[in-house]
Amino acid sequence: MRRIISALALVTAVNGFCDEIVVDGFTDCERADDGRPVCISAATGSYQVVTEAFFRNYTARRSYTPAEPKFLSTPQELAPQISARTMSPADVFASASRSVVFIVTVVPTGGYYGQGSGVVVKPEIIVTNCHVLKGANEVGVFYHSDLYAAPKVLDSQLERDLCLLHVPGLPAPAIPVGTTAVLRVGQAVLAIGAPHGFDLGLDLTLSEGLISSLRRQAHERFPIIQTSAPISPGSSGGALLTSDGLLIGITTAGHGTAQNINFALPIDWIREFPAAR
Repeated sequence: MRRIISALALVTAVNGFCDEIVVDGFTDCERADDGRPVCISAATGSYQVVTEAFFRNYTARRSYTPAEPKFLSTPQELAPQISARTMSPADVFASASRSVVFIVTVVPTGGYYGQGSGVVVKPEIIVTNCHVLKGANEVGVFYHSDLYAAPKVLDSQLERDLCLLHVPGLPAPAIPVGTTAVLRVGQAVLAIGAPHGFDLGLDLTLSEGLISSLRRQAHERFPIIQTSAPISPGSSGGALLTSDGLLIGITTAGHGTAQNINFALPIDWIREFPAAR
């Protein structure tokens, strides 16, 4: 049965977004002075003794270092994965919008509501920007006017501003994923997100533009995508797509004092999350 919650009652508390892994209701595991394994209960906030097996599993997740991802390195090798068919913007939207969601968060101080977008990359798994979740203790995901509870952050790359959310019962399909390795400056792209979110009720807005530049960083294999496709607050965590409907980036930021200078994170980074492979 789908887990749907009222828009007025985001009932699932999430403590410490993107700062600590929550496993089966426990976080911040360590050994007590007497050697017993203990973890903080997300429900009570106090330490509880756990089994050695649970402690080893938790420790392994915290110390996990992603292996060097095996990406195809040449356009010739990548070609079989990339469709040569160009779809109309209407067709891209009809397909990709089924995998884009709207995220709302509750910040304890003053009851402030934050908002952003997310993209389904695996069944019940959403990728979004970590800054969408920053400071929140409750989170919900809107899909087709229904609101689903997101009980925990499944994994995160804080330095890249990417977080995975697990949303039990979410019926949205996973989106087809491409790669930045074959992108070219001047290529047409489309963005789907929720500019200004609840403020204007503009979820699932489609915009169109070009790849303005591929901004390479010395320590990263895949480039940040600069695009002229309009992106506004509320669209953080949304989808940047090729004209054949493949997800190539997660829309992240725009230049506040300039026109159509916007950025998306390369989708290739998502493959470094074990849960997204």
